Amino acid sequence: MKRLKNLHRHDRAAIVLGGPSLFEQAFDFQKLRDKQFVIFLEAQALTRWFLASGVEPDYYLMQFPDKCQGNSLHTFIFRAFLAGIESRWFLKRAHLPILRDMKANFARYFEPGQPHRGPHKRYRWKPGVFLKDSPYDLTRRLGAEVKIIANKELLDERFPGGLGRNRLHLFAQSHEQEKFDLERYYNPDDSRDLLTLRNVPF
Repeated sequence: MKRLKNLHRHDRAAIVLGGPSLFEQAFDFQKLRDKQFVIFLEAQALTRWFLASGVEPDYYLMQFPDKCQGNSLHTFIFRAFLAGIESRWFLKRAHLPILRDMKANFARYFEPGQPHRGPHKRYRWKPGVFLKDSPYDLTRRLGAEVKIIANKELLDERFPGGLGRNRLHLFAQSHEQEKFDLERYYNPDDSRDLLTLRNVPF
């Protein structure tokens, strides 16, 4: 991560998030490239639809690698499991095979989580597991020039086998919580081997 410091100073950047609005608007990502934006792609924004645009992001963000184990549909189904809701009534017929697979292989994909933190934490993805068309599955279709920014500790935990990519920029997250300070929030600690984000929640 330290090698990226000031690399894009004075450049304009665009962050593509994973919500449905760009899809609904049939957004043309080539416009970002034509205007010479540095393009950052958020974890859940890596979809087949984005890849079909033919535009490569400059950076892919994996701050929370567990968000890459399933796509938005997988996450919707998983959260329905946690809530005890039958999700098939809310899905298109074409998506029912995915629901059936996740039901049949629940023990293979998920493990007990931290139920004391609430029903939404009862289960979590198993390390190393990812589903077809999940962001992790689609990283292999990113060009070799795309740089991936990832939390090293969480990446090692979620994907022990790694990503199999060379252009990987890793950072750490401090576990020591500090009192919020805007200056320290925007200035991570670069005195260690890994750039370390300070734990200064709002």
